[in-house]
Amino acid sequence: MVNAKTVSNLGKNYLADLLRNGVESLSSEHKSQYLNLSTHDEAATYEEKVYKIFKTNSFRTGAHDGESDFHSTFTEVSRLNHDCRPNCAYYFDHTTFAHKVIAARDIAPGEELTISYYDPLQPSSKRRQRLSQDWGFACSCRSCTAGAQQIAESDKRIEEVHQLWKELDDYTSNSKATPEKAERLVQLYKQEGIYGRLHEAYYRAAVEWIGVGNAGKAAEHAGRCIDRGRIFRGLDRPFIKNMEKLIVDPEGYPGWKFRLKS
Repeated sequence: MVNAKTVSNLGKNYLADLLRNGVESLSSEHKSQYLNLSTHDEAATYEEKVYKIFKTNSFRTGAHDGESDFHSTFTEVSRLNHDCRPNCAYYFDHTTFAHKVIAARDIAPGEELTISYYDPLQPSSKRRQRLSQDWGFACSCRSCTAGAQQIAESDKRIEEVHQLWKELDDYTSNSKATPEKAERLVQLYKQEGIYGRLHEAYYRAAVEWIGVGNAGKAAEHAGRCIDRGRIFRGLDRPFIKNMEKLIVDPEGYPGWKFRLKS
């Protein structure tokens, strides 16, 4: 684990030297596992190899929800291949310092385990550009190798997701958000196979239903948000505690009927 400020502020050569010292202090087993990871391209020196492995394989991790204060390398997780619609999700558990990988959907026997190397809710062109630029390969997942019509339809759904985020996250009196739009967001996450992040959509749906005073619907979606959030984000996330409060006392929840025009 390397502090994010160290990565951004130190020069490449100095950082490479620090990383080399860190790798040399590892046990022979862990050192071998690290050095066997991909460098993305050729490295001229040992220090450069250590540096390129770190840059290619590190994950942003943090000690608190919403913060990514460190760049961390996990040799087992780094060996998982990328898919724009992965069957696994991951998160960093700051209580155990473990990088947990969880099945996001049913996985068939013999099916390869995959994760997404970046935010998959981007248009296909941006996904391809990011993979080529940062990892040096063209994605061959089913989403990226589908026919032109299927790719266009997927890009349109992703565009709609981004528009719904803007509307649903607007809590002003001028917002165009509705419970129906939140339900649509849930549907789009499922259609796009973003199962590891469904809690995001359920959270917004719970907020919209409580905003119009429907405690039953709000509690239903809050429960789903909690169930999936605990699995895919951990037990102590603030949004989970927020949803628990909604279920316990819906009418006392700060957002009770906040969407209703006075």
